[in-house]
Amino acid sequence: MGSLEFHEEKIKEILEAYKSSDSLFIKGICLFYFAVHSIDWVLSKRGVSPSTHRGRKKLITEHLDEYSYSKFDQLLTASVRIRYTEIASQKLIEEMKENLKELINHLQKNHNLESSLANLIIGNLDCLKNSQEKD
Repeated sequence: MGSLEFHEEKIKEILEAYKSSDSLFIKGICLFYFAVHSIDWVLSKRGVSPSTHRGRKKLITEHLDEYSYSKFDQLLTASVRIRYTEIASQKLIEEMKENLKELINHLQKNHNLESSLANLIIGNLDCLKNSQEKD
């Protein structure tokens, strides 16, 4: 489901939504989808494509490693929490950002995630903090 170029474009699209929104809810959803498309990029490079989150978790287990699975699962769980059971908080967003940074760095070092994509994501994670400091 999607080529390398598709996932690169989706990451850029998510980045625009992330940077342009002040909503913690939107920020949290974007953080999760950064993880989705980063993992899908790595899987696509290996010739496999998930079609569901459950399928993605299975493919992470089969093609990546436990660390990648654990970080993705933490981000998925946080995303579900803010979508269905609680209001997004700055604390939860910060936890998601840390998990995402750890996942992206791991994918770059261990699974050949392109450094330009990793840098694009990680380099823009603090735009929420920076915009709040201006207020």
